[in-house]
Amino acid sequence: MFSAALTDGSTYEFQARARNSVGAVSQWSSVYATIIGSKAFVSHAMSITPDPGVENPDAWVLGSGTMPARFSVPVGSSYTFGRYLWYATAAGQIWTKPVPVDQTKAYRAIAYALRNSGGDTATMSLLVRFTDADGAVVYSAGSTWDAEGAYNYFGLVDDSPPTLTTTYEVTFGAGQVAQIPTNARFMSIGALMNESGTGGTYFAGRIQQLQETDLIAADAATEVYVSTNTGVSHASGNLDGGDSMCSISYTNDTDGDVTLVVSASGWVKCTFGSVDNPSYLRVLLVAGSVKSPLFAQYPYVVKTTSGTVEGGFSLTDRCVVAAGASVTINLNIYANNRTASSPATYEAWSYSDVVLRVEAVKR
Repeated sequence: MFSAALTDGSTYEFQARARNSVGAVSQWSSVYATIIGSKAFVSHAMSITPDPGVENPDAWVLGSGTMPARFSVPVGSSYTFGRYLWYATAAGQIWTKPVPVDQTKAYRAIAYALRNSGGDTATMSLLVRFTDADGAVVYSAGSTWDAEGAYNYFGLVDDSPPTLTTTYEVTFGAGQVAQIPTNARFMSIGALMNESGTGGTYFAGRIQQLQETDLIAADAATEVYVSTNTGVSHASGNLDGGDSMCSISYTNDTDGDVTLVVSASGWVKCTFGSVDNPSYLRVLLVAGSVKSPLFAQYPYVVKTTSGTVEGGFSLTDRCVVAAGASVTINLNIYANNRTASSPATYEAWSYSDVVLRVEAVKR
């Protein structure tokens, strides 16, 4: 038995597993719940693929290449689902042992990835591997995934992840954009690690079934909207510039308030110019007309007085939208110098791997 204080508007993952009388331990199961007032609204449930915390290497299959090493989660990582990640310094294809897939159901694949250091150039691809009743790989899904080839790819496709733990996810199946191949009967989550380049990459992942549960209030529902931006680079001469990196529009078509739980992440880079100190980039979540505004978050992401700096950001916020109201959530970036004066202070600035996610929790 344990107790903990929960913050209104925050989303929590509750994990559990069982141990029998002889010490055998089950796989982890999880439930996500968003706290609104005195209620918890469940948005999606258990991990159906084995070993999402990389605690049982026997639950994984090496398709080809070199088996990655099981590695303790790096210090400072935001990954919290288990104690380990897979770590590769050579090319290797790895995925979980298969589980059944139902064409009439919807699922969410979640992967965690990062690059070992800024100097590493290693790339990777995140994938769901479908097989038919005979165990043969199938992937034709009408080009509804980021890429379809030997497998069905999402999030990263032969690309380098950031050096901070980044979450990539895709929903697929019934009612989703990404579809399940017609004759698929089993599925696994996996990665093609260190496809090209040098250095090291980390990975872990799981698949969850999206399902209704009795824990959801009768008049409650959750809708999820995602916007992404692969990146933009600005050349020198951009003083006090700014971009809207991602935006999501939402209309509350209910007769009550709706809480929007907003999260954002990405990677930015800034090069110091010849005038003034320092040069810096800041990011901000902005909402239009809302009943309860987003809390102010306007952090410095990177700041430099010499050379080039880069780094990742992660924001979480919430707002309340009144019945019948429409709002646009923007994720903005601003490039500034200390005095915001001419001439231009930037050689260059850029952003990449940007994800904006809005979860509409209806009471």
